[in-house]
This record gives sequence, structure tokens and C-alpha cells, in this order.
Amino acid sequence: MYEYGKSLISNSSCANLSGTINPIGQSSESGRDQAHTQLGLGNLGEAFHMAWNQGDDLFSLLGNRLLFGYEYTVRYNLGYSVVYDKDFYRCDAWLVNGPWPIISNVTRGQWRPIWELPYAHYVSIKNLSMPYTLQQVYRPKKIFSFRSIYKSFFLLKK
Repeated sequence: MYEYGKSLISNSSCANLSGTINPIGQSSESGRDQAHTQLGLGNLGEAFHMAWNQGDDLFSLLGNRLLFGYEYTVRYNLGYSVVYDKDFYRCDAWLVNGPWPIISNVTRGQWRPIWELPYAHYVSIKNLSMPYTLQQVYRPKKIFSFRSIYKSFFLLKK
């Protein structure tokens, strides 16, 4: 089952990595809303981390494509502008009122606790840069979140 799941990241007709995050980092859900965009990134981050623990480096796939997905999404949610490709969207987008002509501002700036794990991996283990994710990880928090727990377990260095 693990090998099958791992193969879907490259070979699924609908949910492969290149069909989920394009080369500039846009998620196939970016036009839908930011909550689903972050949910998808978080799920990939957790799956890639489990694979890493099994000895498989999915984080490096397609030139660190997941890193670009995180950076693109956090940049937009921090209030910066990003390039949006209206022709890149999830398969069967029509089921959820897509495809979408512009990037969605629905739930923009509403943060999910997904940022520390990829930051720790790409920056602390792979020595790569994630400047926009760094801004999110260390921005002041308005409400209680599980972010401090994630930092305790995943954040190895600033």
C-alpha cells in the first residue's frame, strides 16, 4: 500500500504532484479558496514527511516543487501579489464551481498550522531558503494555535 501511494505522487491521472502544484508554485486549488489550497499543501507535507521517515525523499521531487507551492501560497496570503495561471486547475474542477479565472481571496490570510514542517525540512535539513514561509512562521499570533507544538517538534533552526 505504501508503494502504491508513493507511485500516485508521480503517476496519478488526477492527483500527481505536477498536476497539483505548477512550476511557479501555484496550487491547483488556488482559484478555489485559500483554505483548500493550504489543506492540500499540508497533506502533501505530512505525506512527504512520512515517506522521508521511510527513507524516500519526495520533498526533492520535481526540483523541490512542494517548496515552491508553500512559498507561492504563503506569499499570496501574506498580502503580496503573485502570478496566476487560470489554465492550471484541479481535475474535475467543475464539481466545485471551477475552473476559476482569478486567484481566490476567499479565506486569504486565514492560516492553517502547516508551515513549520516544510520550513524545518527544506531550511534545516536541505539548507534551502523559504523567505516568505519564514515570515509566516515567525509572525505575531493573534489567537492560540497548535503552532507552538509544531515548532517544538519540527522547527530545528530559524
